[in-house]
Amino acid sequence: MTSKLRRRCRVFVIDHEQILAEVLAEFLRKNGLEARSFEQPKEALDASRFSPPDLLVANVEILPLMAFDLAVRVREYAPGCKVLLFATHAGTNSLLESVRRARNDFILLFSPVRLSELLEQIYRTIEDA
Repeated sequence: MTSKLRRRCRVFVIDHEQILAEVLAEFLRKNGLEARSFEQPKEALDASRFSPPDLLVANVEILPLMAFDLAVRVREYAPGCKVLLFATHAGTNSLLESVRRARNDFILLFSPVRLSELLEQIYRTIEDA
């Protein structure tokens, strides 16, 4: 996929630690994607009404059910939006596994999550869309 096509892909990054969301969004921008960071799920949901994302990347630790609810609600505004959920702590892996069984179209990355793996998965997801 060309960098021009990647740039047109709008990615929303949500993490309960604002600095992590900002760093990840900047990393994605440096790798050819259009990315915005959000600390609060409601901010991402509000933004999706006016500028729907193509991909939602969320840390399930923002409050686990909130991350899943956010993904479902964003899809109301952007039905084609892909969802990539990740965990940075092993304790949330069982929760991710439960979500996988319930909503198997969400892409799940289990801890530990490396930036290179995350970027690779994002590119694969974009290319599959």
